[in-house]
Amino acid sequence: MPPAGHGTQKVYHLQTAPGDLAPYILTSGSTHRIRRLASFFDAVQCDIHNREFLTITGTYKNIPVTGLATGIGSVIAFTAKRTNYRFLSVSTGFSAGVMLYVSFVEIFYKGGNALAAAYGRTWGD
Repeated sequence: MPPAGHGTQKVYHLQTAPGDLAPYILTSGSTHRIRRLASFFDAVQCDIHNREFLTITGTYKNIPVTGLATGIGSVIAFTAKRTNYRFLSVSTGFSAGVMLYVSFVEIFYKGGNALAAAYGRTWGD
């Protein structure tokens, strides 16, 4: 993180300092969606708008959450002259792999712990 001035360490484009971001970050390409998301927050601790970026940190049911809008969204797709089907195939396969990993490694483990807590170790293992 390069210094943004006045001796504070901030992320250059976002202008966020340490402590401005929550452990859970929801991203969107639209600043309007992030404003809508923030309307559900119980409290807002941070609301920073810099260039096309919008960062809002708050709490939802006592869970710290940050909404981050890039402002660009899918508009970048309109800059492509033609569709690269090889890249599209590789990125779709990568996305499917990530979803399978999350499903079987992280969610499956948490589900096993939840079953063990509800029914005991013999049913949950």
